[in-house]
Amino acid sequence: MPNATPPDQDPLEATIAPFYRAIGKATVRWQHVEAGLFVLTHAILGTDNKFSSVVFFHIQSADAKVQLVDRLCRAYFDEGIVDEWGEIHKDLRDALPFRNAMAHWEANFIIDPSFLELGEPPIALTRHHLDIRSEADTRVLSTSTATEVADEYLVLAGRLLRFVAAHFSIEKLRATHLQPRLLQYLENIQTDPPAPLPPRRPSPASPPRRSRRRTERRRR
Repeated sequence: MPNATPPDQDPLEATIAPFYRAIGKATVRWQHVEAGLFVLTHAILGTDNKFSSVVFFHIQSADAKVQLVDRLCRAYFDEGIVDEWGEIHKDLRDALPFRNAMAHWEANFIIDPSFLELGEPPIALTRHHLDIRSEADTRVLSTSTATEVADEYLVLAGRLLRFVAAHFSIEKLRATHLQPRLLQYLENIQTDPPAPLPPRRPSPASPPRRSRRRTERRRR
């Protein structure tokens, strides 16, 4: 197509670019959460880094990784620390629906502006149109939501590492050949002030029901 407009000059692409940036940022930030989950798994197992890496990364789904770490924590810690872990675990469970939406939903243009905040690009993630459940599912994951989720993931990852730093010896972790950059990070956060917790947001698993979503089924 010799007359096609280059992507960086296409007005539509420019309009929806913030959406893709937000989704990309949130997707990448979830990997910080998984890194925190791995470090906690490694600390509890107390084995060499290569063995804990094999165990943790053998598990593919994010849900299963969270379940593994939860069971390890409840078996390893005393009741008081389990209660502390329970607060983190609850937020991990709340975070999973957003992560799963980013992994499995598709981008669609949104015709009904009531599903978007003022000034948001008219595009969002919705359940895949080939999924029969999409006929009754009004949920969307928009640009502003993805941006907030990305920030929440970063805070959640920090909480996981702070939990490790508070309850495990750095020197013992060093003996397990945990990567030096992770050890350095754990040492640093022992003296850094904790980041403020973001306000709780409702999970997309139970959003307020509105009129059925009207979307233009054009995939990007």
